[in-house]
Amino acid sequence: MNERSVGPLHGNRPSPRRRPRCAAFLLLILVAIPVTRTVRAEPLDRAPANIVALMAHFSEAGAVRADFESTQTISILSSALESEGQLYFEPPDRMVRNTTRPGRSKVIVEGTRVAMLDETGLRRMDLARSGPARALVENIMLVLRGDLEGLKERYVVAYHVAASEGASERWTLTLTPRDRAVAALVSEIVFEGRRRQLESMLTREANGDSTRTRFTEVAFGEAISEIDRAKFFSVDAAADDAP
Repeated sequence: MNERSVGPLHGNRPSPRRRPRCAAFLLLILVAIPVTRTVRAEPLDRAPANIVALMAHFSEAGAVRADFESTQTISILSSALESEGQLYFEPPDRMVRNTTRPGRSKVIVEGTRVAMLDETGLRRMDLARSGPARALVENIMLVLRGDLEGLKERYVVAYHVAASEGASERWTLTLTPRDRAVAALVSEIVFEGRRRQLESMLTREANGDSTRTRFTEVAFGEAISEIDRAKFFSVDAAADDAP
């Protein structure tokens, strides 16, 4: 697995006030992983019939790699901010997001530990000390590994399948935070997909801003060597990349 690091996950964002650090990390990490594995006994040309089947679909994904393109709409800006890069996930709780445009940045999540590397240097965060940030990061991990019970504890979950040309092809998964502190940051997260693949994720912030992420070039079930795991998925190893 080749490493590519790049710019701020959602671009440099001018703002009249500074966000809490945990919220900034939180929104940087909110990403989705497209998965193409199938659930047994379900046709490949149909969307998972219900939320149980969808989560089973995610749980079989294994290690995932995907390219992403994100568009961030900010109320105080006249035009949207765009970024792109690659995302890697290894169950149950390791994730790396490299942004390749604009700038250079890298975010690593390893359990409750987070490292963020960009042109300003290396910063670390312990999610165990940050309530809302930990809650949202852990919930993303729950989605990626298909933990429906844990997901329902933290979100109001709504799943909808829409028919297309006579077949149930398109689906939508909407997550609304139960915790008030989390809801003060993010009002909802909406995943959309077609048949067996997730195509996009929309994060709506409580202040009205939003970020839509589209996924392409999805690879799943990839084998990750111990060398790559230590190099690319380790918070401790992030210091080796610091300027």
